[in-house]
Amino acid sequence: MLKNDFMNYSFVSKIAKSFFVASMIIFSSCHLFTNDYDKMLAGLYAHTVPIISCDSLEILLYNKEKIELLDCREQAEYEVSHLKNAAFAGYNNFDLTKMTTSKDATIVLYCSVGYRSERIGEKLQKAGFLKVYNLYAGIFGWVNHQKEVVDMQNVPTNRVHVYNSRWGKWLKSGKKVL
Repeated sequence: MLKNDFMNYSFVSKIAKSFFVASMIIFSSCHLFTNDYDKMLAGLYAHTVPIISCDSLEILLYNKEKIELLDCREQAEYEVSHLKNAAFAGYNNFDLTKMTTSKDATIVLYCSVGYRSERIGEKLQKAGFLKVYNLYAGIFGWVNHQKEVVDMQNVPTNRVHVYNSRWGKWLKSGKKVL
């Protein structure tokens, strides 16, 4: 009897955890467009890949959820800074054949603002990856929300590659690097 109770508790716990993760992802996609950055992103995104907010991703990472973080910027951008534990995926030279992640793994993609990562997300979806999410507002949004990025030595930094001066205007926190 005790063994069945334990197994039921474990099963209920797994369901509750899955519900929490799904709720966070769904909630994060219900973003109200309240400023110029949000309005620009609303026009930029094709809305083909579900989004996840910076706060929701931070909660999932804090809870040590198993998430594959992929940086969809170019190597020079990644080398300046990236989200901790993010793997470099690239954009121009993204190679789907190098993906070693399971097709049912949770994958969160990001770039500067979310456009390039949405394109990579579309490729992953087309290839059969089931749980692909785009970080809303990209690394700019992450840093603008005062969240940590690291350099190549895994040391926290305030430096962010801004791609170019046109896009760099959207980075309000941190030090802009071209």
